[in-house]
Amino acid sequence: MADARYQDAVVEMSRALRQAPGDSFALGMRATAYLQLQQPERALRDIDAILAARPDNPSIQLMRIGALDRLGRDEEADTAMRLLAQAHPEDQQITMAQASLMLKHDRAQEASDLLDRVIEASPDDILSPQLLRIEASIMLNRLDLAAEEMATVRQAHAGNAYVLNNLCWTAATKGVLLDQALRDCDAALALE
Repeated sequence: MADARYQDAVVEMSRALRQAPGDSFALGMRATAYLQLQQPERALRDIDAILAARPDNPSIQLMRIGALDRLGRDEEADTAMRLLAQAHPEDQQITMAQASLMLKHDRAQEASDLLDRVIEASPDDILSPQLLRIEASIMLNRLDLAAEEMATVRQAHAGNAYVLNNLCWTAATKGVLLDQALRDCDAALALE
């Protein structure tokens, strides 16, 4: 059913683009629909058209990096991400996307180092970086660090079902710390 809606969006945005070729909104919506339909090559064409008109748009650049990654063009995605992060060193969304891409490309130590710097620079806004750093620790087989950080996050967010579900999911999908993952899932369910 959802695919049908995204296909409808492609048709509607294509109609809009016949009326207003190069419209960034319509191109962006169609690119998003193409990505949801697992058609990153088509999305990339629309994204590149937007960037031709607005090359300094970080959100569209992130979308392009995601499309490149889905196409398996890892080196190109990594290079584009590194350049984007260099151009916007204070943008935490970009830094988090960079860390996520590093993890996806099995560069857990680089991601962990980057996340350490993010947490040190913004100690009041560390939940998302902590969750990614837990994943990096697991990938590095540092289960002691992962468990310690999970305990810290769990204690700080004991009443937050979303956070507890994230802890559960991270451990369960990696196949580690499963007893605690079950307790986190149970605690999250009890809060909902």
